[in-house]
Amino acid sequence: MAPFIDTLNTFNGVSARVVWDSAGRDIARTEIKFDEAVTGIATGELVDALKQGEYAIYFRGYKANEGIIEADVRSVDRAQLAIVARRIGEVINQEKQA
Repeated sequence: MAPFIDTLNTFNGVSARVVWDSAGRDIARTEIKFDEAVTGIATGELVDALKQGEYAIYFRGYKANEGIIEADVRSVDRAQLAIVARRIGEVINQEKQA
């Protein structure tokens, strides 16, 4: 998970960190915060855009209205996390070019 978080933290307006399940289960997730003023896209729109394309990417989005999503990475491998990070970067960059 660390390389995924490190990559996300290189994007302007994005910060990521490990968070633990709020119900006390031994589940680590990646919390991703978006500064919508910097990214130029509402988090809900970004989440919707990630569901489109070659790979449908879904997040825990119950805090999307606060600019926060969580990625449950338990069954995701390193190559798949790289795809997720790449797609987040692509969506953000598309907005900046629009």
